[in-house]
Amino acid sequence: MKYIIYTDGAYSQINDEGAYAFVILTELNNEVKRFAKKITHETNNRAELKAIINAIMQLPQDAANVIVNSDSQYALNTLSGKWKRKLNKDLFDIWDDVIKERGLNIEYKWVKGHNGNKYNELCDKLCNEAIGYDANAETDVFRKDNKTEEMVSIPRQRYEFLLRCEELIKDNIK
Repeated sequence: MKYIIYTDGAYSQINDEGAYAFVILTELNNEVKRFAKKITHETNNRAELKAIINAIMQLPQDAANVIVNSDSQYALNTLSGKWKRKLNKDLFDIWDDVIKERGLNIEYKWVKGHNGNKYNELCDKLCNEAIGYDANAETDVFRKDNKTEEMVSIPRQRYEFLLRCEELIKDNIK
């Protein structure tokens, strides 16, 4: 039987946590399974890979043909063999074993993320629910601009960098 998989991975380097999610459908678009899991100490690419690998592992036994839809070109191109595999060897080893064992015919399809695709959006939502917040959103900090005295929005990473710089300057002035 033919199945359609949609996957997504999300990761916040700031919080060192993320999630992966997948939805498995029959070729008639009947939902077979949906799943999401929170992860820590990973990367976004690993989250994307884990989503696809775990979805394949959860396919019903009658699966023969599968369409894997993902917004990660990295995951699709490395798993399909189009791109060289340099990192994440542990995940590629699992992938190779699962594919060999299952004998699946897999078609890889890229979908543009955050672009209204129903199931890609659902996977993104499942990831955010697993994490407990929107990992795609910029975590901004509001700070008073020294020159204009207005409140301005600054991405958290830049804000933390500025704080470290200010501390270094204060330490060197003393």
